[in-house]
Amino acid sequence: RRAAADDAIPSAPVSFTFRFTPSDPDFCFELDGDGAMGLVVRLPAGYPASATAELLIESHAIEWPLRKALERVWSKQCQAYKGKTHVRPALRWFDRHLTE
Repeated sequence: RRAAADDAIPSAPVSFTFRFTPSDPDFCFELDGDGAMGLVVRLPAGYPASATAELLIESHAIEWPLRKALERVWSKQCQAYKGKTHVRPALRWFDRHLTE
């Protein structure tokens, strides 16, 4: 059974923390021992109707200015998905464009 559309909109922020392994074997950063970086995806209240997912990169292998730049690029890309559920498409986009 599917949830009603109103049930799918969180009334409080929700965060997911996970390990993300870039699919590009030539990824230019030496990540943690498992070859993954820590990501936190935050879904603000009102996602996806009135807000977009936010990204926080928790990997010290990537320097702070680059992490912030990647987070800004993620945010800009998510604007294209506003109004739709977009975490998976945005993660797929992020993975494909990580080395650009």
